[in-house]
Amino acid sequence: MSMCIHVFKHLQAKIARRTVLKIFMLRNNKIKTGERSTHLVLSHTWQHQ
Repeated sequence: MSMCIHVFKHLQAKIARRTVLKIFMLRNNKIKTGERSTHLVLSHTWQHQ
């Protein structure tokens, strides 16, 4: 039983780290590309509405 909890916590930590890395990379990309990426995102959301 305790083993399952340990594995679950380990997986949670792994997923959390991956999510943080993904957000960090996305933020870096936004800073690099600047306004062009925001323009693309805005036009993309407009098309889907």
